[in-house]
Amino acid sequence: MKGIVSAYYDIEQEYDIPFQPNVSEAIKAFRSFTWRGMVEQDGGEQILMFNAVEDNNSTMAISCFDKESWAITISAVSRRRFFGPLFKKRIMRILMDLEQLEAERWITYFFEDTLEQLTYRLEGVPE
Repeated sequence: MKGIVSAYYDIEQEYDIPFQPNVSEAIKAFRSFTWRGMVEQDGGEQILMFNAVEDNNSTMAISCFDKESWAITISAVSRRRFFGPLFKKRIMRILMDLEQLEAERWITYFFEDTLEQLTYRLEGVPE
């Protein structure tokens, strides 16, 4: 996808994450995050987000609920051909209990797939 911007929310720490990362910078940002997990007593909400602004606002949000176990929310929005801007197709999936390699694979998909490829992958994930 094109035009991907990044953002994060972590009340306890600052990070140096590029505003428009490429796939390797996005994976590096994911690895450099100090994931505490929300089940810890001191754990606060942490979210790493990517938004493809040129591809009808497809988004990815990554959070960690337990050490070494991530949840990723991905949505893909596409305009239906020949129906105008008001008829959009939205698909959203929440992927739970992902290991690090699985999470990095989904980050790679988000950055390298076209909107159609990502939509096809998400449709293959059970709701």
